Amino acid sequence: MLKKQLKKNGYKLLLCNSLNDVEIEKNYMKMLLANQVDGIVIGTHNDDLIDFDSVDTPIVGLERFLGNRTIPTVSCDNIGGTLKALDYLYNQGKRKIICISGAPSSKFPADDRKTYYSIFMQEHDLQGKFIYVNTSFDVTASKGIIKEELSKCGSFDGIFATDDLLAISTLQVLDELGVSNEASVVGFDGTELITSIYPNLVTIKQPIKEMAHLSVELLDRQIEGETVPTFSVLPVSLIC
Repeated sequence: MLKKQLKKNGYKLLLCNSLNDVEIEKNYMKMLLANQVDGIVIGTHNDDLIDFDSVDTPIVGLERFLGNRTIPTVSCDNIGGTLKALDYLYNQGKRKIICISGAPSSKFPADDRKTYYSIFMQEHDLQGKFIYVNTSFDVTASKGIIKEELSKCGSFDGIFATDDLLAISTLQVLDELGVSNEASVVGFDGTELITSIYPNLVTIKQPIKEMAHLSVELLDRQIEGETVPTFSVLPVSLIC
């Protein structure tokens, strides 16, 4: 999506895939800045790659806060999406809802998914519980943590997973535990790849195409010397 939009706007794409390795990301950043690229769209999950506030190159964070949050960020509606997911479970009669998430942080708009899970549970007089999985990119490790923690939870009837990889791992664990019919699972992200492989996954779909379009637009406007919003939010939808 990003490549198409950049090409449409007359730019070439240099894709830097770090496989979540922070040292590789730091080297990429040094290379990009040294080669005086026109602009950078960043979606890394690692912190403190450079001092972003000291960089003159136009930058947009994609679902990522950068610097002192003065650099433009494009995000989906993480708050609205969380409430849609929890409303779906609640309207199904689910009351013992667990949240399975990555580690707490304050660097990502997606952290609102955890925050508003807690708010929803409090507002509905329900007791919430978090299971934190720090290895969502390692499916085997994720499943091991989820299985261990769910086994300690007692009864539950709903699970809100803050991304689709965690949702899929959770569904597999529930099946292995023989309780797949006892709890509903809702994920978050809804990428075409995931939904094509797991068409029955209930999830919150991010507007990926629109987010890519807006990221390039904001980058283009910065390159032209314009002032742009520091935080832009696009709506999501429930896929069930």
